[in-house]
Amino acid sequence: MRRIVRYFLVIFLLCLSCSYLNAQEEVRLWGSEHTHYRNKSKLYIYPANGNSHTAIIICPGGSYCYLGMNVEGHNIARWLQSKGITAIVLRYRVNALFIRHPSMIQDLQKALIYARTHTDKLHCSTDHIGVMGFSAGGHLAGLANTYYDTDFTGGEAVQRQVSLRPSFVAMIYPVISMQDSIAHLRSKLNLIGHHPSKQLKHDMSLELNVHSGMSPVFLMNCRDDKTVKDANSVVYDNALTQHNIPHLYLHYSRGNHGFGLIPHKAQSDATDWGDKFIEWLKQIQ
Repeated sequence: MRRIVRYFLVIFLLCLSCSYLNAQEEVRLWGSEHTHYRNKSKLYIYPANGNSHTAIIICPGGSYCYLGMNVEGHNIARWLQSKGITAIVLRYRVNALFIRHPSMIQDLQKALIYARTHTDKLHCSTDHIGVMGFSAGGHLAGLANTYYDTDFTGGEAVQRQVSLRPSFVAMIYPVISMQDSIAHLRSKLNLIGHHPSKQLKHDMSLELNVHSGMSPVFLMNCRDDKTVKDANSVVYDNALTQHNIPHLYLHYSRGNHGFGLIPHKAQSDATDWGDKFIEWLKQIQ
């Protein structure tokens, strides 16, 4: 029995290590600061070959309670790297560590500061640093695009004279709203708790806070999404349109949720979203 357990443990560790093979560097996001579980926050850097000018911070999903680091993190990073883009996978804090908002946006803003102060290492320009998020990670990317003028890090951006505004955001089958009618309840609970104030629910509902200063948005979801209601992306697309925010909305019929780059279903029509994102990125830069 012990041999069997050891065998599967070795296989597990090998598989885990393979996830990071192409990551050149692992960065502890908050350095030696260990308060509030900040020591768990990390960046995994996949540098592009040559000077791509573009870097993308990737926020995996997981209902703000866990992170899909492989399917929506490292796999996406390797794909972007193959396209000549520097990819940075963000391991941000989630409610599995007994924390809620604003810890998540603090980590993403800290990652933006890191990227903009290490452009030589990352082979990118300060004005070509975007964020790509999946599911709850898509909501986090949207928060960064909405509240870039609020420094949740405690003033570090001001001290370093660094902009917290992402150059663009890609939101893949994202959580959008905290309003009861369409909210993804698990994400809502893990982000803002059981009894959030009316103001906090409003502030965390991206569709209610779109404004003219926001960066271009790439938005994608599927109508048959059984996890996050289709209405989330629909209302956000409408809000972006009303405020004249440059964006591309891909609204697929089939694909469901949580598939990362490649949908689970062979019949899905969402298989080309990655190619369309790369085309869109070229157009806006």
